[in-house]
Amino acid sequence: MLNVPIYQGGFVNSRVRETISLQDKARADLESARRAAITNAQDGFSGVNSAAAAVRAFQQAAASAEVALQSNILGQEVGIRTNLDVLLVQQNVFTARRDVANAYFQYIIAVLRLKASVGSLTEQDLEEMNRRLGG
Repeated sequence: MLNVPIYQGGFVNSRVRETISLQDKARADLESARRAAITNAQDGFSGVNSAAAAVRAFQQAAASAEVALQSNILGQEVGIRTNLDVLLVQQNVFTARRDVANAYFQYIIAVLRLKASVGSLTEQDLEEMNRRLGG
C-alpha cells in the first residue's frame, strides 16, 4: 500500500517563508559588514593622514626648540641668560623629542590599523615596523 500525504499542515509553506527570511537576514548582514568595512577603511585612512601631520608638526616644534636652546646657550655665554633659562629651554627640547616619538608611534599604529582594516596586513609589515622601532 502506498501512503502519500496530501497535505502536511503548511509545513512546506512555513519552510519557504523561513528560507526567505534567512536569505533576507544574510543579505542584511552582508550589507552591514560591507558598510562597517568601508567605515573602518575610511577611519584608518584619516588616522594615517592625521598621524602623519602630527609627526610633521611635532618635528617642526622640536626643530624650533633646538633653535631656542642654541639661542639661550649663546645668551648664557654673553651673559644675558641664566643657567635656569637654559635648563628650562632644554626641558622643552626633550619634551618636543618625546612628542615626536609618540606621534611617530601613533603613525605606525595607524598604518597597521589601516592595513588590517583593508585586509592587507602581512607578517612582513609587522617585521618592517619592528625593524623601524628597533632603530
